[in-house]
Amino acid sequence: MKRIFTLLILSVFTLPLFSQILVQTDFATYNGLSSGIPPGWFISWNDTASSHRSFYTGAATCGLACPAYKFGWDSAYVITPAFAHADSVRFYMKGNGSFQANRFQVYGGPDTTNMTLIQEFNNVSATSTIMTLPLDDSYTNVKFYYHKDSLGYNVGFDDVYVFAGSFSGISEHAVLDASIYPNPSQGKINVEMAHFSKSLSVTVSNILGKVVKQVVLNTVAANYVVDLNDLEDGIYMVNVRNEFGEKTQRVVLKK
Repeated sequence: MKRIFTLLILSVFTLPLFSQILVQTDFATYNGLSSGIPPGWFISWNDTASSHRSFYTGAATCGLACPAYKFGWDSAYVITPAFAHADSVRFYMKGNGSFQANRFQVYGGPDTTNMTLIQEFNNVSATSTIMTLPLDDSYTNVKFYYHKDSLGYNVGFDDVYVFAGSFSGISEHAVLDASIYPNPSQGKINVEMAHFSKSLSVTVSNILGKVVKQVVLNTVAANYVVDLNDLEDGIYMVNVRNEFGEKTQRVVLKK
């Protein structure tokens, strides 16, 4: 009996640590319509109007890939599907627009009615941020709630994971294995990758850091062509991003 007990103790302490992802979404199907909401999720504010739609398509405000959800309405909230025995939640967020005071709250609870505040973020940063928060074992849902100032300021929200164990998902800061050429360019550049991608988000900034072009190429490919003919000759920083990571390269445009 003593030997069996010892083996049991050893087996408990030698179990491998791994990540069990219980709930996740990258909002890949979300288009501002209720029909595009990820299965099992609840989104209180949905809008397709071009002037204030409830999703982002620009790589600068998305996580790994676009689209991302946009908290652009006061008291908008998102609730996860039900789960069991999670210990953490991880998500991407980034403020966008002319800064105004704001609050972003995360709640958890044993149902969608009786929820406890886990964390409150006062004044979400305009810098892309990955947050990981602990969850109580009794929680079955997580709620994300945004208090927006009447003068504006929105929050991009993406790549949500509810999990147990040590997170081992894709690194949000992985460097994309891609070649961007020719450089100098006469108007078009190629983005060539070693693997096929489901889409490619491209953000082009001038030397002052101002975004001058954003495009999402929603085709499955390993080689994409980006047209820069609508830009003036000059030096630009080209950021490309997909589900495998991102890469930024200086490109000279000389037509």
